Amino acid sequence: MPLAVLLLLAGHLALAALAFGVGVAALRRRATPAAHRRLGLAYVACWVALFASGAVLGARRPGVSVFEVINAVGMAQVALGFLIPAVRPVRRALGGDWMRWHVRLMLGSLAYPVVAALNQAAPHALGALGLPYPAWAFYLLVLSPFAVLPRVGRRMLDAYPADVRAEAAGRRGRGLPNGTTAPAVS
Repeated sequence: MPLAVLLLLAGHLALAALAFGVGVAALRRRATPAAHRRLGLAYVACWVALFASGAVLGARRPGVSVFEVINAVGMAQVALGFLIPAVRPVRRALGGDWMRWHVRLMLGSLAYPVVAALNQAAPHALGALGLPYPAWAFYLLVLSPFAVLPRVGRRMLDAYPADVRAEAAGRRGRGLPNGTTAPAVS
């Protein structure tokens, strides 16, 4: 493999790790809106670079690999997750569920670099040990976020104070999307 391709691959892996780290930092700073926004912008920038490097790596081979699809879907999910809170007409169009959509999309986008990296590394690691990498393991890794992330997202949404959730939902003092009620804020 040429040195330029190895460097691009190393950069792509570093961007995936950086995107994951910045994304987790943004999740941890959601109580401080300014820091959350700055980290969110950095997360989007990481994903743009990750998408570009993945597209260049994928263009070297004929056809479309599953990793190129993961790259494109992940970038689309980040873009949508970013646009929801950033563009007022999008928030209005989604109504009271805009925060739920934002959390689901951004949280879900964290899974793409992890799943892709594990599915790239696992066959090599197992192969070095003389063990096969069964096809079901690939699908298990791909589908596992769908089992875990909905619960994590619900817990994240429930962690917001009721008045913040009510304001985001535009329902002060009325029922919230998760079935709770918020007190009226004066």
